[in-house]
Amino acid sequence: MSLDPELELWQGRWRTDSDAIHSASTEIQRGAVRQEKSLRLKLCAELVAACIYLFGSAALVRFDPSFEMVLWAACVWIATFLATAMSLWNWNTLWRDSAQSVADFTSLYRKRAEASIRATTLGTYFLWVQAGVSFAWFSIDLALGRVGLGRFLFAMVLLLAVIVTFAWQFRRSKQNAFNDLNRAMLTAESESDCA
Repeated sequence: MSLDPELELWQGRWRTDSDAIHSASTEIQRGAVRQEKSLRLKLCAELVAACIYLFGSAALVRFDPSFEMVLWAACVWIATFLATAMSLWNWNTLWRDSAQSVADFTSLYRKRAEASIRATTLGTYFLWVQAGVSFAWFSIDLALGRVGLGRFLFAMVLLLAVIVTFAWQFRRSKQNAFNDLNRAMLTAESESDCA
């Protein structure tokens, strides 16, 4: 008994689509595991950097307890605590149980991509605030004669290099997060089309 050619064609397409969706789902699962490892490493690096800022500023205040240094250290401590609290809140998906189903992996992958976008946006704003504070601080020191023009220019070149480096890194991270978000959305759409 021979099957209807149209039915055979439809079954062939269905198997092909099913294989493609399975392949995309497997890639999302692998991507979610890679993403989790990467995010845990980034969170650890952020916490280490926060400790360096806190202990480093405390050491500088102990070395030079002037009002200006105490004020600077207080700004560093407040900014570090705020940034660390935001980071811990933003990456709360790292402490949740690992997903089991493809839909769970896709949802987790999407949430982590959205968290990466929030983190890079916050980091960019934080970078500009820090750059503005640093520029103002060095400008006041130049105006009051505490630093010479050469040191001021060196500090501005160094500040510009830091801004460019971090801005490039934030932009690259944000683009990767948008790519991850698009991948998760496409996989979710493929799964819903099959259901």
